[in-house]
Amino acid sequence: MAVPADQPRKHHYLPQFYLKGFAGADGRLLQCERRTGKLVTTNVGDAAARKDFHRFEDIDSSFDPFAAEKMFAQVEGIQSQALQKALANPDLLGTNPALRAEMLGFLQMMFFRVPKVHEMLANATGKALEAGIRVMEKNGGFGDMPEELKRRLNGRSVLEVIRPKPKNWFLILSMLRYGNSRELYKLLWPRNVAVLVAKGFRGFIAGDAAVAIYDRSHGQTAWNATGFASPTAEFSFPLSPRMLLLLGHEVPPGVVSASDDEVRQFNRRTIVWSERFLFAETFDALTLRDIMELADRQAGFSAENFDASDGIYTVSRMNPVHPGLLDPP
Repeated sequence: MAVPADQPRKHHYLPQFYLKGFAGADGRLLQCERRTGKLVTTNVGDAAARKDFHRFEDIDSSFDPFAAEKMFAQVEGIQSQALQKALANPDLLGTNPALRAEMLGFLQMMFFRVPKVHEMLANATGKALEAGIRVMEKNGGFGDMPEELKRRLNGRSVLEVIRPKPKNWFLILSMLRYGNSRELYKLLWPRNVAVLVAKGFRGFIAGDAAVAIYDRSHGQTAWNATGFASPTAEFSFPLSPRMLLLLGHEVPPGVVSASDDEVRQFNRRTIVWSERFLFAETFDALTLRDIMELADRQAGFSAENFDASDGIYTVSRMNPVHPGLLDPP
């Protein structure tokens, strides 16, 4: 189906108003390839964007395929105002419950709206579909399949011929659902809120997975994973080169100064949690060295199928940034 020329096609997974905070006065910023350290000069309009990333394809013709992109545009107007208030007076996060609520909601949506989560959902859903097909085959669930499909299979397993893949509309709606989940928000609200202010030479950098999750206790649970409910999990969200929002039960609340070394440690969290790109107006030599040192270290998500006597279980895990990924080799 042809797309009308007036429909938005370049979809930003990081809002432009957010990226502007990490760009120069001319709107230009550096994009660093996380794996290679390659630097490219780009601009806010082109960075952190993919063609049709939010598009609902193969959906009811009465439904606007660009509804999600238009919804993001409306929500970002509110989020931009909240961010500007927090940057202008970070102390308000401790005294203004409404602003605190808006910024926690902003953090939650920024955690879930990125390609890293899109890929996680695609992988986890694909694993669940594979498990369902295997169970159906084992129990004769495909006995009445169409003759055309039988001929195509020619005695082979369904999974040898068809690789199930969720549609983009399902993935985007899932990202929106998690990004707006009240249950997940309730797990963020009780955490202490701190704003770290960089006072020295080094500034905070942004990543294509904007909000990093860190857990010093990773590996001490039965499932070897972390989530929003983990009591020792911390969420770090760079708001600008000078400010970072930090959430955690063990985090001292308030506005505190961050030394160059402390800024570096949080940038290392951002690097390891990021999927492909890092953004800043400029990268100092030590940050570039850290990017290369951490190039092969990755935190993120995984999904596996496990066979059991009563079926197949799909287990998805959030694998956070943790001390073992940050410590020097």
